[in-house]
Amino acid sequence: MRLGSIEFELLYLGLLTKKQVKPLSRWERGFGRTELKALKSLGLKTKTVERRLQRGRISEELIFSKDRGLIGEYANAFMKKPIDYSRCTTRLEGRLFGYPECCVQSFVKHGYLANGLDEQDQEILFHWSCPNCQATAELLPRYRNVYQEAKRLQLECHAREINRRQIAGFIPSLGLASCLLLAGCGHKSTGPTQEADVHWITLEKDFDRDYLKDEWEAHFGLSPSKRDTDRDGMLDGPQLAKSMWNTIQNRPDWIDWIEVKYRHMFGIYRCSKCGRTVNMGYVEITNPQRNTSIRVDFLALHFMEYGSFAYEAEEGITGVVNPVELDSVLSK
Repeated sequence: MRLGSIEFELLYLGLLTKKQVKPLSRWERGFGRTELKALKSLGLKTKTVERRLQRGRISEELIFSKDRGLIGEYANAFMKKPIDYSRCTTRLEGRLFGYPECCVQSFVKHGYLANGLDEQDQEILFHWSCPNCQATAELLPRYRNVYQEAKRLQLECHAREINRRQIAGFIPSLGLASCLLLAGCGHKSTGPTQEADVHWITLEKDFDRDYLKDEWEAHFGLSPSKRDTDRDGMLDGPQLAKSMWNTIQNRPDWIDWIEVKYRHMFGIYRCSKCGRTVNMGYVEITNPQRNTSIRVDFLALHFMEYGSFAYEAEEGITGVVNPVELDSVLSK
């Protein structure tokens, strides 16, 4: 089992749990035989826990630990229960996941307080440190060591395995946009974090201010508390928007399962940011295999080219492209 073949965050969580830095961990994204085998190879016990979402839908969580007792306690508390963010739930999860009690209590009472922690250190934690936390300071060296081990394992795997044919195999489970970002097929920056483009429009419910709503980030394997999840010098939102724009406008030959048609209309909009004129029409993207389609205005594409899912025209037209919906059509 090549551990580096699973998603980095799951690998990192698994190693933290194996080394008992975290007594219990939870994975809320997709998983299957590969992920279960990887965790088993680390000596971890696993259990699938069903949770209820709005409108009666069911979501599956994967929990893992060396301690069957902790797995049982979590399952007894949450199996088939609605997902909630109450103070009681936050306290219980904090204890089971091994977060410092002072940090849990601070988060329950005050949320995301400024804590004086270095941004890179906060990014590798799975809890929000309370201000000037001594317990977190003692934990950080262990987190750093495990993080570096996980990066080494993943890089070794990717150096051997990633190529375009394999990316096509990943697409059904990860989504096209996620794969393009993983492999560097989208817009990538190797320099320092770029300056904000005039086209970038802020969104509501975007905690880390990376121009992606928090609810979208999990779908693409991104962190809602990290502006640049892969630390490549480009914010998550602009990187994803440019990658999706490139897929639509310059579709690679190996992406042969979507159809793109341009529908021009009489009339133009003028971009409120740069003054460029854009036809009032739209692009229609169809995925016959999934029997799905989506329309994206040319004005929206103009903003996506510069890294923004939100768009607006001088004529008062505004809107936001939902990248999750778009990815559901673009993915095989």
